[in-house]
Amino acid sequence: MGMIVLGLDGQARARRLVRLLLADALGGEGAWEKQLENWDENDGRGLLIRFGESSSLISQNPLLATLAIPAPILKSNNLEILISTLAIQTHSSRAPNRPVEPLDLILSPSLKTAPLSTSGFSIVTYPVHKTLLVGEGLESSISYGRFTAAHTESKLQADLVKAAFEFPILEVNSSETAEPNIINTSIATRSLEKFRESVSNSTLFEHGWNHSGLLSVLHWLSAGTKQEDERLKPAVRNLIQSLLNGAEEQIKAAELAQSKSVEAHLQAREETSIPLKAALKKWAESAHTELRDQLDMAFTSPLWQRLAWWKLFWRADDVRRTASKLLEQYYLPAAEKEIIWLSGRLEQANVHLTPSARPWPRQIAVSRSSLITAKIPILQTVAQHLVLNTFLITSSSSALSALVYISTGPAIGVYESGLFGAAGLVWALKRLQTQWERARGSWVAEVEEVGRTCLRDMEDVMERALNGEAVPEVEGDRDVEEGGGRKRDDDEVEPKAEEENAKENEGKEEREDDGPVPEVSELAIAREAVESAKRALSAVK
Repeated sequence: MGMIVLGLDGQARARRLVRLLLADALGGEGAWEKQLENWDENDGRGLLIRFGESSSLISQNPLLATLAIPAPILKSNNLEILISTLAIQTHSSRAPNRPVEPLDLILSPSLKTAPLSTSGFSIVTYPVHKTLLVGEGLESSISYGRFTAAHTESKLQADLVKAAFEFPILEVNSSETAEPNIINTSIATRSLEKFRESVSNSTLFEHGWNHSGLLSVLHWLSAGTKQEDERLKPAVRNLIQSLLNGAEEQIKAAELAQSKSVEAHLQAREETSIPLKAALKKWAESAHTELRDQLDMAFTSPLWQRLAWWKLFWRADDVRRTASKLLEQYYLPAAEKEIIWLSGRLEQANVHLTPSARPWPRQIAVSRSSLITAKIPILQTVAQHLVLNTFLITSSSSALSALVYISTGPAIGVYESGLFGAAGLVWALKRLQTQWERARGSWVAEVEEVGRTCLRDMEDVMERALNGEAVPEVEGDRDVEEGGGRKRDDDEVEPKAEEENAKENEGKEEREDDGPVPEVSELAIAREAVESAKRALSAVK
């Protein structure tokens, strides 16, 4: 079991106190006592004292020295004592943004190793079960009070941490139990020397020892070190309980800090999102107005008039090129530029609109590419089929007129027989005009609907981003970034899309049936681990 004695003003007083606590009054002065008295004051290393049959310095290393002594109290309590120092003035003057818990510093003190290179000292922590702090006079006690008062959340348990301050001019009543303890090592030293001179000085020794204050320190030193009816020693149990309580307090502090950070973040986001939401609303209104006005302008422009029904005979193969040029010129060009500027404002406010590399939504480009690659070819195919059917109908009616004229001879004239050809021509042209205008009207309506849907999706994405919700990647965005314009087979794409949508819907239904899956934070895991450890500790008898 490990214990440490920390000198608040150097190791000399701590070594003197340990010598008195471990000394055998019935025996003579041991060699290890002289070693402690004559220890080099310039040696800043820690000193570890453990039980040994003979007094010897059994270890020398850059971290600490180890001294074995034949002290009965060490053997009976299975105890090791580490003597070191604690500079509480340095820790008390630390910046408030880097708080240091006294319990961590006291129960896990730092030991300096000698510099191995030009990198300087390295720090090694040495956890122990109990700690005794030793100081002298009023100055040390005030420094210790300031050190502990600055950390009110940390509770220094009396069975784990004890402070003893020496006042040489005072005699201490052994019945006093107030914390911190007042001791007088000068009285204890004189009493020990008198008793070793003669056993007849036992009364003087008992009186001096009781009034030196060391008796309560000795009782505290051996308390909880022996294993009685429990599986764990009381000191070990108290240490574990203290560590768990400290961890729980740190978790609470971290949760409180996290809660404040989230509230501050949400408040800052709300303050930032107010002007951004106003800008988004303004953009959405102007984008819908542009869609209406630009498409009206596009479908009354000379470029669109090139695709009139009576011009299809020589422009049927130019439908794709003309319609693509029309979309590139009139399909939301200003809205696409403005959304880049608005997305820049959102990125500046740390609002991310898209998980892809581009920091702005690509719905307009995706919808335009979809119309060009998937819908315009259908319109061109309709135009080519209508022109071909018109030629077939006209040719068939003309052939019928010629056949009637040849078969009837002079009974029916050329003009009468040509009636069949003229009727077929008129009907074919009327059919061409009707079906082509219907096809153009359907395509125009589809373009308008795609544009409105695109703007609604973009507005929804940006609103979700402003509200801090997750923004999914736009389907087809990757194709557009890689160059787009690649024609896809609709017969292959649509079944795959339907299958993926069906699987996604099934997954959503299952998740809804099972209930929402909460996100488990690291703090929640840590809290559960601490509670489990407390339950396990209480179960150990």
